[in-house]
Amino acid sequence: IILMAGLVQVFWQVDLTLVREGIPGWDESSHMGDGAILLKLLRDGEILMAFERFYTMNLWPPFFRLVTMPLYAVGGYEFYWARGLVLATFIAVGPVLGVIAARLSPQVPNLAALVAAGLWLTSPFVLAFSGLAMLEIPGVLLTLGSLLFYLRWLQCHKLRDLRLCLLMATCLFFTKYNYGVLWFAVLMGHQWVSQPKLRQWVGGLFRQAITQRIWRQPVFVFFGLYLLVLLVVLSMGGLEFEVWDRAVTLKKLGNPSYGFALLLGIYLAIRFRISPQVAWRGWLKAGPEVQAVFGFVLAPMLLWFCNPLNWAAFVSFLFNHERLGHGGGVFSAENLLFYPTLLSDQYWTSPAHSFLLIAVLGLALLTWRQLSSSLRLVLLAGGLYFALLVIHRHHAPRHLVIFFPWACLLLAQGPQLLGSFSRTLVRQQRALGGAFV
Repeated sequence: IILMAGLVQVFWQVDLTLVREGIPGWDESSHMGDGAILLKLLRDGEILMAFERFYTMNLWPPFFRLVTMPLYAVGGYEFYWARGLVLATFIAVGPVLGVIAARLSPQVPNLAALVAAGLWLTSPFVLAFSGLAMLEIPGVLLTLGSLLFYLRWLQCHKLRDLRLCLLMATCLFFTKYNYGVLWFAVLMGHQWVSQPKLRQWVGGLFRQAITQRIWRQPVFVFFGLYLLVLLVVLSMGGLEFEVWDRAVTLKKLGNPSYGFALLLGIYLAIRFRISPQVAWRGWLKAGPEVQAVFGFVLAPMLLWFCNPLNWAAFVSFLFNHERLGHGGGVFSAENLLFYPTLLSDQYWTSPAHSFLLIAVLGLALLTWRQLSSSLRLVLLAGGLYFALLVIHRHHAPRHLVIFFPWACLLLAQGPQLLGSFSRTLVRQQRALGGAFV
């Protein structure tokens, strides 16, 4: 039903989504064109050129481009293939949201699924935005897919669910850096809160480092001085020089941080020299969960960031340029109300949904102890996403797309939270009545 509703919604307003005339510009042209260029280089037999083109997609990572290549191979070099792919992800988000909402609301699963999916599929801004080959909506689908498998892993502890969760999270990272970093932060934070053994292990390492006073070792003194000199150089405007006739700039954190990571890696490789046999035995003893994290997350990232250009672009991408979109500061009223106003005016079909969302959040706080661990995860993740959006220096209407599915999930929990709150009131009234008697 949800999938059919999404298709009807798209075809009903197809003029807003798929049919767009003119050559795409700015970000969209890169998202569309890189996959076509890669495909053409491969068809022409330019393997090395294709590899170079792939390995230097540093500002926007390559996953979306790789997905568009089969579409171009089958249907030709047309813009609407990339736009149609984003439109398909918009429709697919509806059923995925419905499945997650149903899992979070076991008492009223069908109602929660219809509410969450309906709010997404009827959003005016998201529907119009789904006709552009931008990375926000594919990022939403990968985030929700990873969330779904993570919730399944928390319930059943099947290794396949964990692997799929990590795989989709890594694909998210290689689709849009900031989305991937945010989602990995949520996963690590939830594991930190829910796993006492992990906290004990990290605490033991920290106490051991303090006891041994490792910061007094010469190598750590060197790294400390390196960071100090780096901060001084950057505060003075940076440096420019040449190494082997190649220009090197030290004006941002990208190149210096790569040099720091390279020196640290060399030191660790020399300090902890391990034979292949010992490394293989350690790999077998690590357990399937650790192996999945290394194989699906760490190994692809290490291979990608071996290129200094990729690392420099990643660091600079995290520290985006300042453009609030209004005259106020970060904590001004204009800034704090920018996204709430945008949510009411352009994302919801009615501003009343914002007031309902506030009411649902109030119910969640009142019944916090009765909430499941999965619902707490969704609440904390949604709060983190929204808080980072508000304090981020670059404001734009499309940035709210990543928060909107969390808002849909939270609003869909309203019926269950209301029932839980009413039962709590009944129990309290009975307890007060018994105490009075």
